[in-house]
Amino acid sequence: MDTILGLGVTQCQQILFIGSVGALQAELKIGDLVLPELSLSGDGATRYLVNTILQEVDTFAQPAYPEPILFDRLAKITSDECETSKTTFHRVKNFSVDTIFAQYSHLQEIIDLGCDTIEMETAAAFKAAETIDIPCAALLSISDNSVVQKSLFGGRTEKEDNYRRKVRSTVIPKIIETMVK
Repeated sequence: MDTILGLGVTQCQQILFIGSVGALQAELKIGDLVLPELSLSGDGATRYLVNTILQEVDTFAQPAYPEPILFDRLAKITSDECETSKTTFHRVKNFSVDTIFAQYSHLQEIIDLGCDTIEMETAAAFKAAETIDIPCAALLSISDNSVVQKSLFGGRTEKEDNYRRKVRSTVIPKIIETMVK
């Protein structure tokens, strides 16, 4: 969030957030790419991006969105590149947390909110970019999947890890290159 807010005093014209995400649906595979259509705020940082922190409506679990025009452009480029490279991508509803472990006891509640993925930054990134009026969208790679016991620490196959490495080293750079043209 602070990095993006700092971009507000630069000549930055758009922000493409690249990162990793955990899957919460069995059909989302390790290495697949996802584009969050929205990210529910499960963090504390976005609470500072409102007029007053003592407001009646809490920002927790409220949606933050990528900028629509940039999102649509990223989705088109990602779709084209994934078709060429035989890679899979999904549009998802994401949940952003500010903890590495505490959310595990709440995964079913998060899934019940309709969330497909979970990570730590996009809600704050989208809100910060909106605050400074710079378009922002996110492209994420699935690193783990809690619902099928494929964690960062185990359960993933060598084939899955190789697919993820291929996507991160070849597909994502091609998408970025096309986005900046």
